[in-house]
Amino acid sequence: MVAAAGALVTKMVIAAFSGMGAATICHPLDVVRVQMQTEGAYKNAIDCGSQVIKREGIKKGLYAGISAAYLRQWLYGSCRIGIYAFLLEKAQQKKYFFRSAQEPNRVRSKTVDGYDQRRYRELCRNTLRISVGPYVK
Repeated sequence: MVAAAGALVTKMVIAAFSGMGAATICHPLDVVRVQMQTEGAYKNAIDCGSQVIKREGIKKGLYAGISAAYLRQWLYGSCRIGIYAFLLEKAQQKKYFFRSAQEPNRVRSKTVDGYDQRRYRELCRNTLRISVGPYVK
């Protein structure tokens, strides 16, 4: 049980850091998008980004609010991706969702397997959104 808990924590930490890396790349794009939506005084996204950098700099302009994005990825992303990866690995080991190679590939069995996987994923995701959603945006 301790090894499983260690594997879960490892997957959650890896998921958090990967989410934070993605936030580092995507956050400036979100800032530009929001600036273009609210102010609308820009020709295009490149013009918006260059004006934001001239006006406020890179750190206070394009990366304003990055700490909130990191916190969200650390809390929400680590749970969502880490727990999903952990449960997927456990399901593959016990062959809960996956048919063996010897069984024939039937359309009905594939459809049921896909439906079950989606149902469980949505259950986990919606439960997490309900419990964490009001606190993290």
